[in-house]
Amino acid sequence: MFVKCLSTAHTSVQTFRFGVIYDIDEKNPKVMKHVRPLLDRDPPLLKAMTKAEVQKDRKKAEKLANAQANAPDAAATAADLRTALKSAQTGEAKALEEAGDAQAKLSEVQDDLAVLIAKLAESEQVRIDEATQAMADLEAVKNERDAALERADKVASDLEALVRAVENEKSEVSGKADGNKAAKT
Repeated sequence: MFVKCLSTAHTSVQTFRFGVIYDIDEKNPKVMKHVRPLLDRDPPLLKAMTKAEVQKDRKKAEKLANAQANAPDAAATAADLRTALKSAQTGEAKALEEAGDAQAKLSEVQDDLAVLIAKLAESEQVRIDEATQAMADLEAVKNERDAALERADKVASDLEALVRAVENEKSEVSGKADGNKAAKT
């Protein structure tokens, strides 16, 4: 049986020290006579533990001991921190300078973009104006064509009327000529 001491206790068997884990022979009545009251007390001075709990506790203690053994020297750590701080400050200054350069470049690009947008809008307006003028010119040509077609229709109808008049005259003249021939014969 394993027990962990939760508070230092002096017994006739031995002195139990705080935080120490003891392997107790639970078959020995002399030992158990002194251990059992310490386990059953409220609050207990000893805590019963399983072998798995003891292993877990041992690993935890070893890890803590290793961490303390591997702890860096405070003076060396301070020097390293000062060097790292100086390096970080230098890096920060460079980053701020690069950010300023990037901001200036961004401002230039935005200005160029504004100029291009203005040129595009102007070019678009010119194309709209040209398209509007072309539509007006097309409409004028269409009106002229319609007027020319109307004049051509009028000329064609006038020509037809003249052709009929000429044919009528021709018929009359030939009718008179036939009548004159008949009168002469």
